[in-house]
Amino acid sequence: RHPALLRVLAVVAPLAVSGVLHLVGDLVTDSAGALVLVLVVVGAAATGDRIAGVVAAVSSAVGFDFFLTRPYLQLRIDSAEDVELAVLLLCVGVAVSELASWGIRQSVTATRQAGYMRGVLESALLAGGSVGVEEGLERVSEGIRTVLGAEAVRFVYGDHDAGCAVIHPDG
Repeated sequence: RHPALLRVLAVVAPLAVSGVLHLVGDLVTDSAGALVLVLVVVGAAATGDRIAGVVAAVSSAVGFDFFLTRPYLQLRIDSAEDVELAVLLLCVGVAVSELASWGIRQSVTATRQAGYMRGVLESALLAGGSVGVEEGLERVSEGIRTVLGAEAVRFVYGDHDAGCAVIHPDG
């Protein structure tokens, strides 16, 4: 709901975690620090905001470079292994962000399709005479209102009000 706040946190959180890991540097290896930062990126990516996930990945790579690699507190990496680890951290972060975004889109699609299926099944029950005509029209109207996102839907026999949208039998 607050993408700007989420994106600011995506920048700040990895840097803060990197700073804390720097303070306990004797207890944490570079590889372990990178894995902790991957968890932070996964947290940002899990929100479904692809930009926040990518920003967290970049921020994690910068934090890893600045706080966890020699020379410390400089944006420079002297070790080829640490360069490799920083690049992998960035790549994994971007990949996780993309996968999380894809998964959330698939979930939304599946939920929408399940809703349509429920509507079709309810319409079939209504057509089978499980409820009276008035209640059936009310339920179908509510289903149409939900799908279209309309303020209100009503069924009118015969002529229609010229000021309203009309769905004819052919759709």
